[in-house]
Amino acid sequence: MRRIAFIGLIVFSTFGFKQSKNYELLVSSKGSEFKNLVLNFYDSLQIDSAEISKEAFYFAVKGYFHLNNINKLKKTRFLSIIDYSKSCNHERFYTIDMENQKLVFCELVAHGQKSGEEFSTRFSNSYRSHKSSIGFYLTGSTYYGRHNYSLKLYGLDKGYNSNAFSRGIVIHGAKYVSHNYISWNKRIGRSFGCPAVNQKVHKELINTIQGGSCLFAYYPNKFYLENNPILNQEVYLPKDKLFN
Repeated sequence: MRRIAFIGLIVFSTFGFKQSKNYELLVSSKGSEFKNLVLNFYDSLQIDSAEISKEAFYFAVKGYFHLNNINKLKKTRFLSIIDYSKSCNHERFYTIDMENQKLVFCELVAHGQKSGEEFSTRFSNSYRSHKSSIGFYLTGSTYYGRHNYSLKLYGLDKGYNSNAFSRGIVIHGAKYVSHNYISWNKRIGRSFGCPAVNQKVHKELINTIQGGSCLFAYYPNKFYLENNPILNQEVYLPKDKLFN
């Protein structure tokens, strides 16, 4: 009996050591270490802060890893970010290749007619509001419709963008989204709530991110950022696999 107990102790101790060792390789999504890793990744991409803010980037990456952890994403290679805190006259739609660690799109994007003029300040999840919606989206399939080649979007944030699909909020090309349009109109045009992009790039962009990738529409709404379950659910992630 003593021999059996001794062997059992060895097995338990060895198992406990392995568990402890693996645990040390994990990092909490709510901790400072994770945030530092994300910001180091941001720096490695050599993105000018004038192009994309560190805060928008941090929250987007944080949500991306949570959604990936719960197997919500079908396509994990690309992460897209819309920064609605920026002027519509500057590029504020970004797509990052998470596998090859590089920025692949940096484009103009429209907001809804009733979300604001040059800057978007009002958002809605309501039908016929003609406003944009913030939050996390899952990209869907492509189709040809009213705006020709378009990409379906599925909102993942209840109360913020969960009606996106039924509202017909999609990514599509628009002639009013260009620097030429800005030169005579003083700002790009506005949509009925869709994140419309330049017609010269919309097909390539749509084909890149379609099929289940993550899109985050950011705005510094304190209540949303502090209470959103996607952003505030603690997840333990393998440190050595985050950005490798």
